Amino acid sequence: MKDNKLTQNQFAEQLGVSKGYVSQVMKGEFNYTLKKLIELSLAVGKAPVIVFKPLIEIMPTKNVEDSSPEISPINQVADPIENYKSTGK
Repeated sequence: MKDNKLTQNQFAEQLGVSKGYVSQVMKGEFNYTLKKLIELSLAVGKAPVIVFKPLIEIMPTKNVEDSSPEISPINQVADPIENYKSTGK
């Protein structure tokens, strides 16, 4: 929005969504479906890139075999918003 000097209303119109939805996205309070993330990225002229890496590369101190489903590395990796919030971006 900053790069193109767009308001939330203008940006919502460009994306084909409501201003409220743009507000939710900006706050990180929206439904993170892969389909929607792809649609939003394409609407702003970006190509999503998905990279699959072995868990040991991402979380080398975790023993994947000993983890319960509640605290398994895949559950931790599957929630990128927490990582996003913690970096201050």
